[in-house]
Amino acid sequence: AQEPGTCPDAGGLFAAYDVVSVKPSHPDRIINTAVFHYRDGIGGGSVTVEMIVRSSYAYTFGTGNAQFVNEDVISGLPDWAKTDTFALQAKMSPEQMAVFAKLDQGQQRACQDNMEQAIVADRFKLKMHRQPREVPAYDLVVAKGGSKLKKSSGPQTGSLTTRPSGNAGEVVIQAHSTSMQELAVFVVWVGINHSVRDKTGL
Repeated sequence: AQEPGTCPDAGGLFAAYDVVSVKPSHPDRIINTAVFHYRDGIGGGSVTVEMIVRSSYAYTFGTGNAQFVNEDVISGLPDWAKTDTFALQAKMSPEQMAVFAKLDQGQQRACQDNMEQAIVADRFKLKMHRQPREVPAYDLVVAKGGSKLKKSSGPQTGSLTTRPSGNAGEVVIQAHSTSMQELAVFVVWVGINHSVRDKTGL
């Protein structure tokens, strides 16, 4: 049995994707601006190096979702890595897939991280090191007047959406059947560049 959440060595089988293609994408043809994970690889039509880095280190850094890896976690990338876009395609070999299919979800994501990290190291010469930093963080708490939220009695399939508030710089968040933890993660996505922790107890 392999350790959960850790990619097995497997003789270096998951050191890199079998086939990798990274080509500059035309700035007037911006499509698929995210790194998508498929059964046998990854891809994206117009992705930045920053997106690939965030995707490839999200699981490693324990943040769980690449969409919410902010500059508190990853910093120091050059400006071009945040603006220049590339068409990315990477696939595993049949041999890799045969072993990959037998791993649990955490092990699979760890192996995907390994192979994505190899792309940015090989194609973009990324060098990474870890260091502790003191950074701001927010706590989501109940206001002094108490919570005015109503507990959902509907199905536990929540939804979170945003719309402009009419005031510059403000956004209205609408949530249904949503946990406070999900809300804390969501507000980071809509513009707070620091981690938000649920301290409501709701």
